[in-house]
Amino acid sequence: TAVIPTLIAILSVTDLTHILHIYKENEQVQTVFNRIKISFKHIKYALIMTSLTTAIGFSIFLINDVNSIVDFGLIAILSISFALFSAWYIAPILLAFIPLKSIKLLNLKHIQEKVIYLLIQKKKLLFSIF
Repeated sequence: TAVIPTLIAILSVTDLTHILHIYKENEQVQTVFNRIKISFKHIKYALIMTSLTTAIGFSIFLINDVNSIVDFGLIAILSISFALFSAWYIAPILLAFIPLKSIKLLNLKHIQEKVIYLLIQKKKLLFSIF
């Protein structure tokens, strides 16, 4: 069960990243309500399908004979459901209170360059961590 928080954090962050990206792309829309509405209209199937397929994948653990694996599957399914709930209901509420100009997209090229630098130049450091 120690892996569950990491898994849920990754799923939640990817869901929120997609929501924020679509939200930021619709800057021409003036009202916050309409921006949120357009963003969720565009992303709703992707959110549902990623959460649903991941939950179905973890539901396979429910038919195992080992209780700890069954518990892991159940906790994973509940956590994935909570992550979807938060992306679907809590994220729009938070977006409604964030000023429109305060959301900035990350410079992915800069992040990619840093990761490549770490992979090439700092191999010993990375291998010592793992």
